[in-house]
Amino acid sequence: MAFMDSAQPKTLPNGGHETKGSQMYRSRRTVLTGAVLFLLSLVMATSATTIASAAVAGAELSGPYKGLISADFASTAGLTVQVSGQQSALAASFALDAGARIDCHGNRPLGARSVLLTGHRTGVGSDGSATFDFSGQFEFDAEVHVVVDVTIDNALLTANGRTFAGTVGLRVRPDFLSDCVRSWAFTTTQVPSQPVPSVLDMTVPQARSTLWAAGLQVTVIVEIDWACNTRRGRIMRQTPKAGTLVLPGSMVKIYAADHPPQCL
Repeated sequence: MAFMDSAQPKTLPNGGHETKGSQMYRSRRTVLTGAVLFLLSLVMATSATTIASAAVAGAELSGPYKGLISADFASTAGLTVQVSGQQSALAASFALDAGARIDCHGNRPLGARSVLLTGHRTGVGSDGSATFDFSGQFEFDAEVHVVVDVTIDNALLTANGRTFAGTVGLRVRPDFLSDCVRSWAFTTTQVPSQPVPSVLDMTVPQARSTLWAAGLQVTVIVEIDWACNTRRGRIMRQTPKAGTLVLPGSMVKIYAADHPPQCL
């Protein structure tokens, strides 16, 4: 390399000069040190990029979610959250059951209603959890016309995407009366929405492939088929049963048949 050839002999303490071999050794050591430092910088840069990418991923709000909201006069009002769109531009339906009421210039029943909100993911935690903001408004008539502005700031979605919770801020704006500001806390959990496929009478490899393709995990258990009804090595039963709604990534146990001597 160019800087090896141009290296000058080094003057030694005794006034002599290093030999050509010593000069080449020193040059090669310099090159090796530079190469090691370069490789270390690449490793550190790659690690930083990987960590940053993992942090950006975060949990995604998909729904549906069901739970409770602490509405005025009804601490157990039901809430269903349906979500669509990208995490940067979400549309959400917050559906209240008939138990919700607003305490603003009197006990005002809302009745069962669905409130459409728009929002986006605002941040991702180091553990993969995520926060979301939503806003919107709705109108209803109760003695006087009322407009309600709705805001949800920093609602938290757990890293596994199963629990979505936060606080709904309400600004109630009745005609001819002063505004009221209220806040309702809510907690919801993801609703099972994926049916388990049937793998009965399949071989173990076929059953595994079918369940993995459906986004489910698999545990294989060998069980004696005393009635000799299922071919040996085939799936004789499964838990949960086919058609059961489960969350993505749920575990399905499959039982492969083995035969007692009398089946032969």
